[in-house]
Amino acid sequence: ALSRGAEFVQMIEKDPQRYEIIHENASLLEIRSYIKSNQRYDVFNMDAFAAIKFLADKNQRFHVIYIDPPYLSGLAKKALKTLEAYDILHRNYIIVVQHDMKEKLPEQHGSFFLSKQKKYGKTLLSFYGDVQ
Repeated sequence: ALSRGAEFVQMIEKDPQRYEIIHENASLLEIRSYIKSNQRYDVFNMDAFAAIKFLADKNQRFHVIYIDPPYLSGLAKKALKTLEAYDILHRNYIIVVQHDMKEKLPEQHGSFFLSKQKKYGKTLLSFYGDVQ
Protein backbone atom coordinates (compact mmCIF):
# COMPACT_ATOMS: atom_id res chain seq x y z
CA ALA A 1 0.00 0.00 0.00
CA LEU A 2 2.82 2.39 0.82
CA SER A 3 4.55 1.83 -2.50
CA ARG A 4 1.25 2.63 -4.22
CA GLY A 5 0.77 5.97 -2.49
CA ALA A 6 -1.10 5.29 0.75
CA GLU A 7 -0.59 8.17 3.15
CA PHE A 8 -0.32 5.97 6.24
CA VAL A 9 -0.36 2.23 6.88
CA GLN A 10 -0.46 0.17 10.05
CA MET A 11 0.80 -3.40 9.74
CA ILE A 12 0.58 -6.30 12.14
CA GLU A 13 3.01 -9.21 12.00
CA LYS A 14 3.29 -11.83 14.70
CA ASP A 15 6.43 -13.56 13.42
CA PRO A 16 9.58 -11.70 14.61
CA GLN A 17 11.59 -12.54 11.48
CA ARG A 18 8.85 -11.35 9.14
CA TYR A 19 8.45 -8.26 11.30
CA GLU A 20 12.13 -7.42 10.67
CA ILE A 21 11.73 -8.08 6.93
CA ILE A 22 8.88 -5.55 6.82
CA HIS A 23 11.22 -2.92 8.28
CA GLU A 24 13.99 -3.84 5.82
CA ASN A 25 11.60 -3.60 2.86
CA ALA A 26 10.35 -0.23 4.05
CA SER A 27 13.95 1.01 4.13
CA LEU A 28 14.48 -0.19 0.56
CA LEU A 29 11.42 1.80 -0.49
CA GLU A 30 12.96 4.81 1.27
CA ILE A 31 9.95 5.09 3.55
CA ARG A 32 10.74 7.06 6.66
CA SER A 33 9.32 5.50 9.79
CA TYR A 34 9.12 7.05 13.20
CA ILE A 35 10.14 10.50 11.99
CA LYS A 36 7.33 12.55 13.44
CA SER A 37 7.13 14.98 10.52
CA ASN A 38 7.02 12.22 7.91
CA GLN A 39 5.72 9.11 9.63
CA ARG A 40 4.10 6.87 7.03
CA TYR A 41 3.67 3.56 8.80
CA ASP A 42 3.63 1.64 12.06
CA VAL A 43 4.38 -2.04 12.44
CA PHE A 44 3.17 -3.97 15.44
CA ASN A 45 4.92 -7.22 16.38
CA MET A 46 1.94 -8.93 17.96
CA ASP A 47 -0.93 -11.32 17.41
CA ALA A 48 -3.51 -9.88 15.01
CA PHE A 49 -6.43 -10.49 17.34
CA ALA A 50 -4.70 -8.72 20.24
CA ALA A 51 -3.74 -5.93 17.84
CA ILE A 52 -7.37 -5.35 16.81
CA LYS A 53 -8.31 -4.86 20.47
CA PHE A 54 -5.22 -2.68 21.05
CA LEU A 55 -6.07 -0.43 18.10
CA ALA A 56 -9.73 -0.22 19.14
CA ASP A 57 -8.65 0.82 22.65
CA LYS A 58 -6.61 3.63 21.03
CA ASN A 59 -9.73 4.71 19.08
CA GLN A 60 -8.11 3.90 15.73
CA ARG A 61 -10.43 3.73 12.71
CA PHE A 62 -9.65 2.29 9.28
CA HIS A 63 -10.96 2.70 5.75
CA VAL A 64 -9.21 -0.40 4.40
CA ILE A 65 -8.21 -3.60 6.19
CA TYR A 66 -6.21 -6.29 4.40
CA ILE A 67 -6.19 -9.72 6.04
CA ASP A 68 -3.67 -12.35 4.94
CA PRO A 69 -3.76 -15.23 7.45
CA PRO A 70 -2.05 -18.59 6.93
CA TYR A 71 -4.05 -20.47 4.30
CA LEU A 72 -6.65 -23.06 5.34
CA SER A 73 -6.18 -22.15 9.01
CA GLY A 74 -9.71 -20.93 9.71
CA LEU A 75 -8.24 -17.61 10.83
CA ALA A 76 -9.92 -15.61 8.07
CA LYS A 77 -13.38 -16.23 9.55
CA LYS A 78 -12.05 -15.60 13.05
CA ALA A 79 -10.58 -12.29 11.87
CA LEU A 80 -13.93 -11.19 10.43
CA LYS A 81 -15.63 -12.11 13.70
CA THR A 82 -13.03 -10.19 15.70
CA LEU A 83 -13.28 -7.12 13.46
CA GLU A 84 -17.02 -7.08 13.93
CA ALA A 85 -16.63 -7.16 17.71
CA TYR A 86 -14.64 -3.90 17.78
CA ASP A 87 -15.48 -0.44 16.48
CA ILE A 88 -12.45 0.16 14.23
CA LEU A 89 -14.03 0.74 10.81
CA HIS A 90 -14.94 4.02 9.15
CA ARG A 91 -18.14 4.18 7.13
CA ASN A 92 -17.72 2.90 3.58
CA TYR A 93 -14.88 0.61 4.62
CA ILE A 94 -13.37 -2.23 2.62
CA ILE A 95 -12.09 -5.46 4.12
CA VAL A 96 -9.96 -7.57 1.78
CA VAL A 97 -9.30 -11.17 2.80
CA GLN A 98 -6.61 -13.14 0.96
CA HIS A 99 -7.23 -16.87 1.20
CA ASP A 100 -6.93 -20.22 -0.53
CA MET A 101 -9.78 -20.87 -2.97
CA LYS A 102 -10.56 -24.09 -1.03
CA GLU A 103 -11.47 -21.97 2.00
CA LYS A 104 -15.05 -20.83 1.57
CA LEU A 105 -15.95 -17.54 3.19
CA PRO A 106 -19.57 -16.52 3.81
CA GLU A 107 -21.46 -14.09 1.58
CA GLN A 108 -22.45 -12.27 4.74
CA HIS A 109 -20.68 -12.22 8.07
CA GLY A 110 -22.69 -10.14 10.52
CA SER A 111 -22.77 -6.65 9.03
CA PHE A 112 -20.05 -7.47 6.47
CA PHE A 113 -21.28 -8.25 2.96
CA LEU A 114 -19.17 -9.98 0.31
CA SER A 115 -19.16 -7.61 -2.66
CA LYS A 116 -16.76 -9.39 -5.02
CA GLN A 117 -14.00 -11.94 -5.33
CA LYS A 118 -10.92 -11.97 -7.55
CA LYS A 119 -9.03 -15.15 -8.37
CA TYR A 120 -5.24 -15.27 -8.76
CA GLY A 121 -4.16 -18.86 -9.35
CA LYS A 122 -5.24 -20.79 -6.25
CA THR A 123 -5.66 -17.58 -4.26
CA LEU A 124 -8.86 -15.61 -3.79
CA LEU A 125 -9.25 -12.03 -2.68
CA SER A 126 -12.64 -11.58 -1.04
CA PHE A 127 -13.88 -8.01 -0.67
CA TYR A 128 -16.31 -7.16 2.13
CA GLY A 129 -18.16 -3.92 2.79
CA ASP A 130 -21.13 -2.62 4.74
CA VAL A 131 -23.63 -2.65 1.86
CA GLN A 132 -25.03 -5.53 -0.13
